[in-house]
Amino acid sequence: MSTSADKELRIACKNGDVDAVNLAITHGATDFDGGLLVASSCGHAAIVELMIAHGVTYLNGGLLAACQNGHVVIAEMLVKHGATDLSNGFYYACVCRHVAIAKLMVKHGATIRIGYYTIRIAEVDITNNENDAVSVVLEEKEDY
Repeated sequence: MSTSADKELRIACKNGDVDAVNLAITHGATDFDGGLLVASSCGHAAIVELMIAHGVTYLNGGLLAACQNGHVVIAEMLVKHGATDLSNGFYYACVCRHVAIAKLMVKHGATIRIGYYTIRIAEVDITNNENDAVSVVLEEKEDY
């Protein structure tokens, strides 16, 4: 159940207002996962750190929001804190054309499983046109 303090928290996270986030927490806000999601979507790294410090339990939601919205610093921060959904992060980064984030997901081991194949990212190549290319290697997956 959402409380008014949690609503205050999400609004403060959206606005990037550290003081208002702290005030919402003193008023009893506990939806740190929701706060993380909002702050990651909006690119507020200081708020993301606050949410982590207060006990976020689902880092992957924030990671995917950061990947989708192009916030490299936040994506890297969340991976360092233990976010593990690198494959979906890579997917969102590619779909939204955030090549730097795609590279970050690759650096940390992104793999994507489709049917009988595992796609392991060989390289992410940035070209100077609108068609940024992502090179992949298809390997047949045993025991699928």
